[in-house]
Amino acid sequence: MTSAVRIRPRVDAVDSELGPVSIAQLDLGGIPRGAVLLLGSGGAFESEAAQHLNELAAHGYEGVAADLDAVDGTDEQLVGVVGSLLDHLRRRDWQSEQIGLIGYGLGGRLALLASARFGLGAAVSVSPTDMTAGDQHLSPAVGALAPVVRTPWLGMLGEDDPAVPAATCEELDTALRLESPVYTQLVRYPGVGDTFYRPSSESIEIAASYDHWQRTIEWLNLRVQPRLTPLAIAWHERHAAS
Repeated sequence: MTSAVRIRPRVDAVDSELGPVSIAQLDLGGIPRGAVLLLGSGGAFESEAAQHLNELAAHGYEGVAADLDAVDGTDEQLVGVVGSLLDHLRRRDWQSEQIGLIGYGLGGRLALLASARFGLGAAVSVSPTDMTAGDQHLSPAVGALAPVVRTPWLGMLGEDDPAVPAATCEELDTALRLESPVYTQLVRYPGVGDTFYRPSSESIEIAASYDHWQRTIEWLNLRVQPRLTPLAIAWHERHAAS
């Protein structure tokens, strides 16, 4: 997933109710296809954010990557932080249906929580954390999200991920299939753990990492609404006038 031309993202911060959130931002000229908010954490945030933002740019998406390492609060407060980050994207005239959301780890859980609060174009959760009630079963708080999910959601995780054991995964999949008003999909990769998306020398992890990124881009392309070009806007205006 290495881009031929690598652009260095701009480093900034976004104010939220839990304090400033560090971000890396990559803006595109012309008419970008869409916008993506990336939620990540961990010591490798800077390099991973640059890589993902460049890969997204190669597909026409400008993006903002947020570092959640120093952000701590209740679920309600953390979803509010996501709202502040989305408002930051909207200042570049992005509408909700033109925005995709991708989260890793804690960000993956937040992407699912935010899918029940905000109606976006698409959302993707990779190796989400804190999904169980502590007894290998789905947390009631997470299960309660199924009937109110507003954003088409894709979840991807390793079969050996301790945060989402088999029973939890099956219960989440069933709840979403039976109760979600929008399309959702859950993918489990056999033989890998929670860091399968990171660089590895193991062939099974390389395959899972490649597949997860392909699925992510396809999910965005199918569901994030493109921004209209000036010619398309003019055509719509003429059509409405006639």
